[in-house]
Order: sequence, then structure tokens, then C-alpha cells
Amino acid sequence: TTSTSSSVTTTSRTSSSSTTTISSSITSTASLTTTSSTLLQSIVLPSNVDTNETEGSLVLATLQGALVALNSDQESVVLETEAGNVSVVKLSSSSVDPSSSLVFQFGDSGDQTSDGTITVSVPVSVVSQFEQGGNVMLAVLQVKQDVTDSLNQGDAKVILGAPVLEISFVQEKNGEVSVANVSDLAEPVIFRLQDSSPGVGDCVFFDLDTNSWSTQGVSVASSS
Repeated sequence: TTSTSSSVTTTSRTSSSSTTTISSSITSTASLTTTSSTLLQSIVLPSNVDTNETEGSLVLATLQGALVALNSDQESVVLETEAGNVSVVKLSSSSVDPSSSLVFQFGDSGDQTSDGTITVSVPVSVVSQFEQGGNVMLAVLQVKQDVTDSLNQGDAKVILGAPVLEISFVQEKNGEVSVANVSDLAEPVIFRLQDSSPGVGDCVFFDLDTNSWSTQGVSVASSS
């Protein structure tokens, strides 16, 4: 699945595909014990996010994970939240071929593993683009099923063909973390759900402006 626009919560029906992992970093697991009110002092929420709604709580969980990563000396962390496990990886374009991609694989528990069920490929050019706004992190939230069931779908009912993920690029500047605006990318960000069955379906994300699933800016790269 490819993405060239801002996405909040994403699901797809892509098939299994082998990928070579070029990044290896130590993963630590931490439980969330800090109150949201404390964390919000260093978190900048998008104007269209309501943390009292399920959709907004996913964005908040992602930024909480990024804040933990920011204060960690490790390259990646896994944070357990009520919404699901948040995996956060610090990104850098330095000392990397600008024409290459950084590839990360995550297991069901959120840790990085060579046989992970989730693969995210980020072009180095995209990392460089986001670095203009500060330090960059990739955050992947594996949304729990009960949380997925509570998503507001409005009048349209969508049959989800794969687990819901919240995939975000997070920027940090002067100690504040915020969700990066993902649009007009020169190269697409590609992610694969390796335990998904091939089939007919669309790649969609949950648009917080319309409170509905949208296909704008995302597409299924392959179903074979």
C-alpha cells in the first residue's frame, strides 16, 4: 500500500511480501504511567483532533509514544497503551544513500523483528523532507480490535479486510512533538500487512475532517 497524503488510521488488503530489513535497533517496552494532562504539555495536537473521540485517542496515543521515544537514549521504543502497542523509531537521513529506503518490520507485540507481520518502507528522500521541520520519528500503532469496533463510521459501514493501523510521521522541535503533515511526497511510503489475504479491496485511511474512511492519496500497490 502506498501513501502520499496525510493519513490517520489506515487499513488495507495487501498480500504477503518478503522484504529485506536494513535497520536494526534495540527495542524497549514501557508501560504508560504518566497522565495525559502531563504529556499534553509537550504534545501539539492537530486542530481537528478530539481526544474524547476514539479517533482522537489514537492520535494522542501515537504522540505519547513519540514523547517516550524522545526521552529515551534508544533508537526505538514500544509503548503499551489502551488503544494498542505503539512502536516508535527515530529516523535520520545522515550517512544513508539518499536514493535508498529505510525498511522496518514489526511483530504483533510491536517489537522489530525480521519476520514481522507489518513492514513499512520509508524513502530517505521523505525523511529528509520531514527533517526540515525538526527531528523525525516513525510511529506505528497496532489498534486493538475493541478500539477498532468503536471507530465512528458515520452513515457508511465499511467492511475492514485487515487490522487497523495508525501510521504517522512525528516531528519534534524544541521539546514539542506533533504529527507531520504528509502530502505531496516525491516518493510514496509503502507498507505491507503480511498476514492479510489477497483480495479485492481498497486501501483507506480515516479522515478526521470528514469522520469517514477515504481513499484519497492512498492506493493498493499490489494484491498478488
